[in-house]
Amino acid sequence: MAFVDLTKAFDMVSREGLFAILLKLSCPPTLLGLLKSLHEDMSSTVFFEGSTSDSFAVRSGVKQGCVLSPTLFGIFFSVVLYHAFNDHVDEDGVFLHTRSDGKLFNLARLPAKSKVRKVLVRELYSRTTQLWCLTAHLIA
Repeated sequence: MAFVDLTKAFDMVSREGLFAILLKLSCPPTLLGLLKSLHEDMSSTVFFEGSTSDSFAVRSGVKQGCVLSPTLFGIFFSVVLYHAFNDHVDEDGVFLHTRSDGKLFNLARLPAKSKVRKVLVRELYSRTTQLWCLTAHLIA
């Protein structure tokens, strides 16, 4: 078992790596193109003490606050885990244990087991991809 602090993890996702993973997982080309267009030409500014910085390019990460981001991150991170712990991966797949309140998952000090989810990444990807495709009318 490994614990990883994922506080800023969404910002660190390699988009090139994510899109390569999605392609390898047979993500439909139309959906992949849509996801790429959502992440192209992103820029940001910083507002501090009444002043706004110049705009700067954001070249990594998935969009903060986007409903797709947790799933995209989960897919990306599951592949990272698979390669990091290839000899130790359960035959059933890679599972992620997450907390819904955004706090660090700590099994020893976990006060409310109801806030914890165990997610099989393969199933999450499959269900989410099917829902995206139905919503975008990519499949009947």
